[in-house]
Amino acid sequence: MNRLTQEDVKFLEELANEIATQDTRGTAQPYGLTVLQENVRVVPEGFGDRVLYIFDDVEFLDDEWDRFVKYVEEEFDGEDIVEKVKKYNDFNELASDDELVDELDLKWFDCDVEKEVFLNRFNFFLTEKAAQEYLKKDVHNLRNPSLYGVHLYKNEEMKRLIEIILKFKTVKDEE
Repeated sequence: MNRLTQEDVKFLEELANEIATQDTRGTAQPYGLTVLQENVRVVPEGFGDRVLYIFDDVEFLDDEWDRFVKYVEEEFDGEDIVEKVKKYNDFNELASDDELVDELDLKWFDCDVEKEVFLNRFNFFLTEKAAQEYLKKDVHNLRNPSLYGVHLYKNEEMKRLIEIILKFKTVKDEE
């Protein structure tokens, strides 16, 4: 039978303390967080007016220059191409540099697009700390992300799991 190690217990204590002391945004336990983000979709002509840029299979709208630069910095850390991109202020300026456009293999399309907000179903967090760490690591792949708190009162497994985790807390309850 597998037993909890001291390291496991320490992790559970820290997790329990984080869960017990975090702001739940007015929502009772069991509580979790997921990520809301924007998605872009092409719509029929006349229903939008944006330019969509595609680089390395990641989409950027014409007003997402800062997000694009951050993405290039992370993907090409320490390479000359980062400085080449940073000397421009927006996609229009960059588009005038045919050599750099070719080097980046940057594509763009004049098309009608609209933004829609959706829940990122692929990530779920028990603590805001973990959710913020995720956002810092993956923000370049997310369009305008924000955290969304959810009450898990109808999920009996999560309710029971959080009850068990909270048994490991070492901080005292506030009176």
